[in-house]
Amino acid sequence: MNKTCFNRLQSLTVLAACAWGFSAPDAAYAQVMVSPAITQRDADVPNQDRNSIDESSVQTLTIWASAEPQPAMRYRFWPAPHNRLAKNVMPMIGRSVVFQASLKRNEQVKTHFTKAEQDWPELSLKELPTAEVHEFLNRYSRNVLAELERGENCMLTAYDLDIDRQSAAAIVNTLLPEFQEMRGVARILNLRLRLAAAEGRWDDFSRDCRLSFRLAEAASRSTDFLVGRLVGIAIAGLAMQSIEEAMQEPNCPNFYWALASIPEERLFETREAIEFDGTLVSRLNGNEPLPDEPIGPEAARMRLKQLTTSANDLLTASGTTSEKGSLQLMAGLYVVTMVDTAREALQKTDQWRDRVQALSAPEAVLRYTHLRFNQLQDDWMKWSLLPPEQAAKFIDRQENSMKRSSASGNVLESLVAHLSPAVKAASRAGLRARQEKFFLMTVEAIRIHAAQSGVLPNQLSDLDSVPAMTDPLTLVPFEYLRTSDVGATLKRAARYPSDKQTTFQINLMKKDRNQ
Repeated sequence: MNKTCFNRLQSLTVLAACAWGFSAPDAAYAQVMVSPAITQRDADVPNQDRNSIDESSVQTLTIWASAEPQPAMRYRFWPAPHNRLAKNVMPMIGRSVVFQASLKRNEQVKTHFTKAEQDWPELSLKELPTAEVHEFLNRYSRNVLAELERGENCMLTAYDLDIDRQSAAAIVNTLLPEFQEMRGVARILNLRLRLAAAEGRWDDFSRDCRLSFRLAEAASRSTDFLVGRLVGIAIAGLAMQSIEEAMQEPNCPNFYWALASIPEERLFETREAIEFDGTLVSRLNGNEPLPDEPIGPEAARMRLKQLTTSANDLLTASGTTSEKGSLQLMAGLYVVTMVDTAREALQKTDQWRDRVQALSAPEAVLRYTHLRFNQLQDDWMKWSLLPPEQAAKFIDRQENSMKRSSASGNVLESLVAHLSPAVKAASRAGLRARQEKFFLMTVEAIRIHAAQSGVLPNQLSDLDSVPAMTDPLTLVPFEYLRTSDVGATLKRAARYPSDKQTTFQINLMKKDRNQ
């Protein structure tokens, strides 16, 4: 698989203070609740000419025929039902993270960690310096990965940090460091599973894929923090990248059912996390419910100051410097600039239609701020209630509207743009992960057919042992065109507007008798 797949997933969770080191494909407009560095706001994938293929962007996928293993579930990427334990995996994950952080602080091992995280992932399986990789894994990751192995079958992910009672900024400060270290653990684990693939140790490879998806679940499900969900999706994406790479090895077994065992609802679902991030605005000091009766100018000024300070704390904790609009709020200019707009808006409400003139300027602006926070949050949150593929174009309209409001100098709209959950980015991250899983399953279905017939199928509907899957981004089958008995193109929908890695040239190889 191309090395940029995980990079693009990672770019969803680049936090300014702990960047992954990859650039986002679309970093024009930041609109998040707790992670303003989730900057790309994926535009809808435009309609494509289904018959046009840019030859320069075609990826080669070299495969060998491979029958369904016997028994069918010999290889599993998720713990078998009879092995699952009703125990909590988080203590083991926590110890693994602590070991990882401790090792990286050791000056003597930093060089190897640099290679493990930056250099070796760019090498093909054949190029891996296996002796050096073995040395690294034996010396530096024994404790890190051993803890993951201890928790492999512990299926509970309870992580009670009492964050429900913390402020928005405190939640960010509590959770971000651990997600940072989970990514490091994921890279070490991925190095070990790639080494297993390079050496043809498929049982070990399968085990480490299981550990990768369990680690992804720990990041995703231990809390409802949206950044954690996106980190989990990225960790799962890294594992699927390596699975696609391994599938092109001559003796790689068929992983159709192993891929099918990956539970999408536990790894790729984002609705609950979007809802949780949407509640963080209500955790801002000064944003508590207001009484029906006026509270007076002094109390209103205090609430506005608390609200602004809390919002700035949240943005700072997320790695974003204070916005000019926030500074205006702190200086009191917000009241001056927004009072007429506030009174006009409140006059349209049933509650204040006949009483708006009795409100002081600070209180009118405060109540308008509460009103707009609620309206704008609901405008984002409502789209998470629909399937992402159906809501995408409507979210895009909402985003464009927010861009225009923010560009017009509206301080409140600009602030809300930074404090709203990344509904679109999160939804499409989950869809892309599903697409990758179903794409790999389709390739494995083709390999099963080739093992039975010796050739590629004429069309995907000819697959009669296991089904080809549908593309979650389009809800229709992947495009397939056979060009010969051993050649075909397989095309998936673009994952973002500039995505050129949509078309794959499948080359079916014939095994040497000595293999």
